[in-house]
Amino acid sequence: MQLRYLLPMRLLLSTGLCVLTAVAWANNTAEAIKLRQDVFQSTISLADLKVVHHDFIRATHFNELFALLSQGPHFATNNSLPRFIKQSYKSKQNVRFRYSIRLPHDYQPSKTYPLLVFLHGGIDRPAWQNSQQWWIDLPNEFADQAIILYPSAWRDKPWWHFAQLENIRELLKLVKQSYAVDTNKIYLSGISDGGSGSYYLASHLADQFAAVGPFIGSPTVLAAPRNQMQGNVFELNLANLPWLIINGEQDKLYPAEQVGKFIDYLQQFGDGFEFAAVPGGHSLHTVRENWQQMAEFLKSQQRPPLSQDVKLQVESNSLYNRHSWLIVNFSGATHLANIPNGLKRDSAPSVIVYAKQTDNHVTLQASQATEVILLLSPSLFDFTKPITVTENGKTLFSKQLEPSKATLLKWAKSDLDPNRLYAAELEIQLSGNSIQ
Repeated sequence: MQLRYLLPMRLLLSTGLCVLTAVAWANNTAEAIKLRQDVFQSTISLADLKVVHHDFIRATHFNELFALLSQGPHFATNNSLPRFIKQSYKSKQNVRFRYSIRLPHDYQPSKTYPLLVFLHGGIDRPAWQNSQQWWIDLPNEFADQAIILYPSAWRDKPWWHFAQLENIRELLKLVKQSYAVDTNKIYLSGISDGGSGSYYLASHLADQFAAVGPFIGSPTVLAAPRNQMQGNVFELNLANLPWLIINGEQDKLYPAEQVGKFIDYLQQFGDGFEFAAVPGGHSLHTVRENWQQMAEFLKSQQRPPLSQDVKLQVESNSLYNRHSWLIVNFSGATHLANIPNGLKRDSAPSVIVYAKQTDNHVTLQASQATEVILLLSPSLFDFTKPITVTENGKTLFSKQLEPSKATLLKWAKSDLDPNRLYAAELEIQLSGNSIQ
């Protein structure tokens, strides 16, 4: 059994617990294993989970529970798992989404694996049928070492619609519940329309991915009114991730020179954008010829479980108002001249929040946001000392907090991410105008 995440050193020192004792305890009880399975793998509700495991949770010290959940799911050995599946499900809006999953040839549930989400192109078509193939077979480099998820999109459900945001979130949840995923190594890539859709999904779901690598796509697709993008794509959110963008020099649909100019523009928001203009046109050949470069880039990236510096821009109709440990509540903003309005100039108003953590201190800056929720992890904060939150030099909160088992279980069950566990929720009221 692989231990994913040891107790934070500051927590160990403050409590005097021995990590070996905690881990040995966690590994050697059937009840502990069942709790891990119900938190990370089962569809059981949080309320029912608390009932089923009530006595165990009550009798367990917070630090032991944290150590237990830090190990993530517990998958039984199953050598008969198919290495490729095609499946579908119906969304809450009664839309059937098809997907396929490819496992590494040597997949073992006792290990964890990177997950690559790859978006296909050619979406100007009717909905896919189960007898059809919407995925492409990637070259062996990296592909044989990762779990690959191939979602599907079509004319009525393009990658840049809210329904696809919900689809990708649902599929990520499904894969994490079913397979041994390293949640710090989830990558997003795609070809053509899928490359363009990568910009959209990365803007809304940046904290889910470690890196993004679009092929022969263009963010101008999202900006074009005829493509009817729902919501917006904000440059600030794209800058939360490292990128390798590959476009063909002979591509007449999305000329590399045109895409390169946009990437130059994005550089003002962050230095994580790498652009490569390569020989080739708008074809699968360009992907195959340059997959090795992309694979090496993706393998070199790992998501920081809990970043100390978080930036987020969201709009009033956003479905996902969170980045890592920062949740932004919207409250009636209007467009401001000094706020970048994203790729869609006629979009809904947006708010911006910057959050920076240093030791037990959080510094906030906001434009038009009046409330945030901070999710506090023992991996970043010392719960034996007061935690302070300030905005523009004004102290908004300063108090010692008690780690909460209820909060730990709530977000572990919601996020299915053993690398991000939280011990407290803190609601903070802001002035809303501290970004100059």
